[in-house]
Amino acid sequence: MPTAEGDNATYILSWYAACEELPMQPFVQKTFVDSYTTSKTFKENLLSMDAIIVSGGNTLNMLAIWKAQGIDTIQIPGYYTPGLINSNEPFIPFRIGYEFKIFNEYEQANIKIDLAYQYNMVFGDNVDGFTAGNNNDVYVQYTIGVKFAIGSGNTSYKKQIPY
Repeated sequence: MPTAEGDNATYILSWYAACEELPMQPFVQKTFVDSYTTSKTFKENLLSMDAIIVSGGNTLNMLAIWKAQGIDTIQIPGYYTPGLINSNEPFIPFRIGYEFKIFNEYEQANIKIDLAYQYNMVFGDNVDGFTAGNNNDVYVQYTIGVKFAIGSGNTSYKKQIPY
């Protein structure tokens, strides 16, 4: 569904080209269509698919179009989950990481690379909308950060990254 791409013809053609060698029959569900010329409803098309791929792009625009077309209310059996939205559960983050520093000719750090792992313990079992199991929800994240100072010639010593 290339809605977020504005049903971009180039994207659609590249999708068909990517599928040429695969053992499948691709179909593109456009959402910028005239409903009088479409023989099937969005629901009929979506329910007849084995897989649904949604492209990236302007998510806000895509959601507005889906809402206007009624696509946001389609429940696909076996895929729709009626969980509660509880993303306001408090959590405690535990983070461990390491920072690599690269020094310039003035022996001052002008590039820092941070690698980190964060384990988040949630106080409830509902952050994903589902209460399951005996334990509260947890989630992890990995991060890579790069910070650098930009300078030219003899002024780079003024653009130091503080320790």
